[in-house]
Amino acid sequence: MITWIKDGEHLEQIQQKNKDFFILVFYGAFSQAAKRALNELERFNKENEKIPVYVIDVAKVKGAHKQFNVTNVPTVLGLENRKVISRIEGVQNAHFY
Repeated sequence: MITWIKDGEHLEQIQQKNKDFFILVFYGAFSQAAKRALNELERFNKENEKIPVYVIDVAKVKGAHKQFNVTNVPTVLGLENRKVISRIEGVQNAHFY
């Protein structure tokens, strides 16, 4: 299941709770590429249910992108122990993620 991050406090709680690997997606409804990436990540998530996937809508959760040096949507980050260990910018297919 994909979980939408509500605000900065919610993001902080997620980072504290998830010490193991999880995916953080930076999304913007204004971007067709971000919409396509979200569809692919939903497919990925169905095939990889044990990997938590969280989405940040940059229009609703202001400033979160700065914390992770994100300048484009979609950007997909793999995090572990509060550190970015992978970064994918743009749209990929579900198997690539």
